[in-house]
This record gives sequence, C-alpha cells and structure tokens, in this order.
Amino acid sequence: MDDLGDGATIGSPVIDPHNEAVLVHNPSKNVFEDKTADISSYTIDPPHARIHITYRSGRTYAFRQNRVRILGCAGVRPLTEDTVVEVSGTVWSSAVRVADFGPPGFPWTRVFYRKGGREGHALFPTDRVRTVRCATSDQGALDVLRHWRSVASALPADDPLKKQFARMTFVHPESALGAYLTGAPIASRAAERAPIFPFRCNLRACLRRVGVSALDASGCGPSWRSGSA
Repeated sequence: MDDLGDGATIGSPVIDPHNEAVLVHNPSKNVFEDKTADISSYTIDPPHARIHITYRSGRTYAFRQNRVRILGCAGVRPLTEDTVVEVSGTVWSSAVRVADFGPPGFPWTRVFYRKGGREGHALFPTDRVRTVRCATSDQGALDVLRHWRSVASALPADDPLKKQFARMTFVHPESALGAYLTGAPIASRAAERAPIFPFRCNLRACLRRVGVSALDASGCGPSWRSGSA
C-alpha cells in the first residue's frame, strides 16, 4: 500500500485474487457480490468514509465504506490426491486451490479451478465450501477396494463392472459404499434431493409409492391406453 496523504491509500493496480477479495453490496438483491475480477484498483478515503473503485473499463465510482468489503487471504486449505472440493454439495473435480478470506464474522472462500488450460475462480460463503477426503484414506477400506478391483479386473472385457471399477477413483465417505468399506453405520437423514432408482426392482417400488402399478408403467395398464383418463 502507498500513502497518498490525507489518510488515503491505494491497493495494488491489479487485484490478485489469490491474496485479496473485493466485494460490493448490491442493494437491489441485498447481497455482497464478488467484483475482484472486474476491478483494477481501489482507493480508501477514510476522512470521507468512501472507497473509490476503478473498474477495468476505466471508470471510477465512489462507494460508502459499508458497501464494500476488502478481504485478505486468511489461509489456503491443503488439497491432496485423495481430497475433493465440494461447493453446495456438488464436487468440483477441476478445483486446484481453496483459499479462505475475511475475518471470522464475514468468512468467504475462493475456489480456483482449471478449465481449458486456464485458471478461473469463484467466491462463495465459507459454509458452502468444504474439502472431503476419500473413504479409502482409511487403509482397511483401501485394502477392500483393491481386492474388489483385482476381482473385477479378471472379468470379461465387455463386462460393465470391469469399466466401473477401473474408473472409480474417489469414494465419498458419506456414500453407502464409503460406509460399507469402512464399516461405518448407515445414518438416516432427510432427503435433500429426489431419490435415484437405478434398478428395475427399485423402480417398481418407487411406482408403488406414488400409486402407479408396474403394469401401467409398462404401457399395458388402463391409464396408458389411448382414450383413457
């Protein structure tokens, strides 16, 4: 930071998203939005309680200080080969770095990712981002999975299980498979998403729950016939 006199300071002429996050309050949505990538510099003017932000377009705007949050990097989370990054429950397989910003009362987390050979980033409230270790970080679980893979590798080349085990690089610790491998009890929880019924027997069970018979679902029942109500 360089002192400009009268208490004013100026940040780096190019905001480095690895070190800083600049958020501006959007009054129409009543939320703070990450504008780091759009800003080339900012000037803090304490005597007038203003922050002057210069955007990459070249235009400068003055904001009240309570409308802007300038956050420094508070730490970087270690990512290992057996770790994935989740944002709002969705795995970001392209994530390469996770950095936390802000004080405890205003925590945000930036996820860096690679796409098409270039690095991108996105900022989220910290409670939406977490790092998850693979269930096979437990040695016993890893030994079981390795045994299954060795068995699957002996299957015929056209057997779908052979390909599935070969592609299985991550086992979520909260999945049924993760619990099975580690011997953890299956914990019940509220359904946050619609259940998935991948097998015909499960599909029939699902249809019965909603009052549709397997015969109707196959197109042979009365509700599927032409002209029926």
